[in-house]
Amino acid sequence: QMCKKDFKHVDWSSVRMGTGANRTLSQDVVDAIIAEILGAVGNEIEHSMWVGDTVGAAYTLIDGFIKIMTADVPAGQQLTPSAVDATTVVADLGGAYTAAAALPWFTAPDVMYWVAPNVAAAYAQALSNQGYQDQYQAGEKPMNYIGIPINVAPGMAANTFVLSHKSNLYFGTESVSNFNEVILKDMAEIDLSDNVRFRAYSVMGVQIGWPEEIILHLSI
Repeated sequence: QMCKKDFKHVDWSSVRMGTGANRTLSQDVVDAIIAEILGAVGNEIEHSMWVGDTVGAAYTLIDGFIKIMTADVPAGQQLTPSAVDATTVVADLGGAYTAAAALPWFTAPDVMYWVAPNVAAAYAQALSNQGYQDQYQAGEKPMNYIGIPINVAPGMAANTFVLSHKSNLYFGTESVSNFNEVILKDMAEIDLSDNVRFRAYSVMGVQIGWPEEIILHLSI
């Protein structure tokens, strides 16, 4: 449920206002509410994909990649948990690289890192501190480690990263269109309030293909 008053700044023009102003939603308010909902749903999905835990965690929609990996990835491919900062991140990423390089799947064309935002920030800072291309703190730093792409996963917990190949991680859904479908109901005609209720529906889940083809670094 949301309140129309929170969106009135996009609905000032009388040309765009619905009949009775507060009783009928204008298209501008509808668009703003839907954008807000989809943004919130997207954030929930992103976090659930990575850190979801159906047993009492902050994101309980599904069991996410990290919970599945922690249970299934061989112990020898789970690196010692640690905090990551600009002084350790190169060695941390390098440890995963070295562990993966000894395994057959390392030659797959879609091998890449997925890292928490703080890991990506630490890596960029490390490159700056090392004077990448004599730029130091100037310029954007490349997100790759010895040619292996580094993808930022906003939903991943701090200090966490994964090295695997893209085709080893699966996201399943009943229908992609579910994630773009939002139903709105203006409550003004029912209880005279400024509230708008909404319903967004989706079916989803994540899974890994081969646990032995993953290197996992967790936070302490």
